[in-house]
Amino acid sequence: MELAFKFNTIEEVEVFLNLLEKHVGSYIVKTRFTHVYVQIDRDVELVKALAKIVKGKSRRRIPLLVLYRELERPLPPEVLTDALTFSGRDSKVVKDSIDTTASLDEVLAAAVELSRLYGEFEKIRLTPPAKRLAVVYAYVKKTPPEVAVEELTRVGILSGGRLGVRDAKRQLAKLLKE
Repeated sequence: MELAFKFNTIEEVEVFLNLLEKHVGSYIVKTRFTHVYVQIDRDVELVKALAKIVKGKSRRRIPLLVLYRELERPLPPEVLTDALTFSGRDSKVVKDSIDTTASLDEVLAAAVELSRLYGEFEKIRLTPPAKRLAVVYAYVKKTPPEVAVEELTRVGILSGGRLGVRDAKRQLAKLLKE
């Protein structure tokens, strides 16, 4: 199957080709100025998603498909958006994508680290909502899982492995700003 893409600048073409090289196995590519033609048998949706990333402006819409290919274990997309937002990068989930001001490399690095942390939190007895908040806290504060749970319990956000307050996410935001 041949896919055709039209980019605005040569720089966008270069970025797209670098992403192809990094994320897609085998393909044949032809370029003509800002037009790129990709012959590929599989991963068609991935190639389309990479083209959408490059065509994005200051905000990027990064398909979850691109992110989940890099992770050792899946994580809820809200965990990634919350971690990026609390780290100073505006982010939200839109359908099957993450809409963010962070670069693709920043999002990938955050997703890989959060996935690793999520695995470490599997050993600690927490409800799923409590685990999501604790993972975000541990990522933003760069603390080990046990320390994160202790600190969140000390301030009352967690209680017995569960959320201790009704508006836990707002309390977490307030705690992270301190």
